[in-house]
Amino acid sequence: METKRACAHTERPSRSVRVSARACRGFTLAELVAVMVVIVVMSAVAIPSLSALNDSKDGLASSRVLSALRHAQALAMATNRLTWVVFDTGTDTVSVYAEDPANPGKANRLAATDPLTRGAMSVVLNADAFDGVSITAVSINGTVEVQFDTLGRPYDTNGVLLAANGTVDLSSGDTITITKVTGLVDVN
Repeated sequence: METKRACAHTERPSRSVRVSARACRGFTLAELVAVMVVIVVMSAVAIPSLSALNDSKDGLASSRVLSALRHAQALAMATNRLTWVVFDTGTDTVSVYAEDPANPGKANRLAATDPLTRGAMSVVLNADAFDGVSITAVSINGTVEVQFDTLGRPYDTNGVLLAANGTVDLSSGDTITITKVTGLVDVN
């Protein structure tokens, strides 16, 4: 004969059903405490990991902006054409442009091609992987755009060689510096 377990409060046992007292009880206090301890330990491990994730996101955003600047400078030197990097604090976007060889000059500039995506080279902050990281300030001789000449030297929007280092501040606390005269780009 098959033995089934049932709790007295859920169904009425028949003669063929045996009910054990253990089957009808809930969890013991010790079992509940053990589960709570496991949850607390897992939370203690997970929370610092989430903090490290934010640090990683901040570093990645700085790296992408730095890469855009370095790519624009290298592109100017490699192609013997002017390039521009435009910082839009309203949309938190960094866009890279290159001189059109058929129509030289800033007025006819074209979006530079991103070597990874083969699309227009731009970095959109404060969205997706960079959510929470924004451009807080840009100072490139008082403008929001840097131009690189064929020697990699940095100029402002008006085509004036940088008299002081240019800076781009991110909400993550990172400052990207464009060194006057040489165009060396670095993150502080």
